[in-house]
Amino acid sequence: IVGILLLWNSFGNFSQTFRENRANYLYIMFCTLLLVWILYFYFFFENRRMLTDGKNIALVFSVLDFSIVVSFLFGNYLHIYARPVALCALLMFILVGRREAVFVNMVCAILLFIVDAFSDNAATANSVYSSFIIAFTAGMIAIFFGNKAKTRFQIVGIGLIIVIPVDVIIFL
Repeated sequence: IVGILLLWNSFGNFSQTFRENRANYLYIMFCTLLLVWILYFYFFFENRRMLTDGKNIALVFSVLDFSIVVSFLFGNYLHIYARPVALCALLMFILVGRREAVFVNMVCAILLFIVDAFSDNAATANSVYSSFIIAFTAGMIAIFFGNKAKTRFQIVGIGLIIVIPVDVIIFL
């Protein structure tokens, strides 16, 4: 999915684009596979029950893929700071649990950084780095404060709490 998103604008010149950027695409593939292996080893050593059911594995990777695609589309077509950065963290927190959500949030933030670093959008290096920090911190804040929410109003309050560090990073 990440490869399709990155190559979307160059389908007409696919062979030429791949030849020119072969090292970058191989690096992206290596980094993505490395993160998938790290995710597997995390579940293997920390929570084997996730690996025993194929539905759980599909759930984790579906949430991760959905969050990456939505964040990429928002970042590419709206603005890099308009992303739903806590989406993956909150979905994993609600569907699986807090420990798994923390780890998958880190993997999602790193994947977003890899996609941003190698995509052909007009984002500056500074905005790519700050987007990485925003994705990581907003997801963590959402997970840690999401545990305390009991009502819908408290969830809205958590959303407002998430916005504060994001705005500080953007305006610096």
